[in-house]
Amino acid sequence: MPTSGAQTYLIRVLQVVEKELDAEARHGESALVGKLVQQVLSTDDLDGLLERLYCVDGLEKFALGLMWMISIDFGRNNGMQSDRFSYDVENLRSLLLADSKRGTSASGRYVSGNAAAVVRMDEGLYKFGRFVGEIKRRLTIGESFQGFDEDIIYRLMGETAFLKDVARGAEETEVVRFCEALVCFLEYVIEHRLMADIRALQILSYSDLTLQTVMATAGAGDRDSLQRTIELLQQPAKLFA
Repeated sequence: MPTSGAQTYLIRVLQVVEKELDAEARHGESALVGKLVQQVLSTDDLDGLLERLYCVDGLEKFALGLMWMISIDFGRNNGMQSDRFSYDVENLRSLLLADSKRGTSASGRYVSGNAAAVVRMDEGLYKFGRFVGEIKRRLTIGESFQGFDEDIIYRLMGETAFLKDVARGAEETEVVRFCEALVCFLEYVIEHRLMADIRALQILSYSDLTLQTVMATAGAGDRDSLQRTIELLQQPAKLFA
């Protein structure tokens, strides 16, 4: 059965995770990952497979990590030697081995207080990233950029509003600010008729990648990169100068 770029990449990452776990004598976890590799190889509905995995008790965080991983763009530099590949291997391994009693979310953030709000936040991030990925696939055919239409932009604003709502519930103020800045950017694109400018798609893609990466790692330096992205989105005229 032919595999998509997402499936091929996911299989390679999982195979490395499986080997590392086996070398550490974590045979139960290694066998679980090996079984998942076979399922990914044979499925024609990768999203559905991961959504079912999410429903398995104790694997919710691991499944969300996989969903995040494939929602980010598969560029030509995502080979086995890339920093992205190494990060994904270590991140998935950590999620699988995480002590469930610690109560960490799929992004690695510690869950305290309203845990349901944090899980909803993780799901909101995945949904937003997946929609951005769909936009990129729809608007690019080979090397050709098809351009936005207003309907797509307004749908993106709707997804952004949903993400802002769940971010408020999880008290993620920086994500709220990101959403507000992105809407400002999208309104500028419509007002100045920049829908056919490929830079609009590139900025959207970069912004989503920064957001997803920051929320997956939650390091202080990464938070700085999100702050810089927010500031750039707040000044769209400079981005298109």
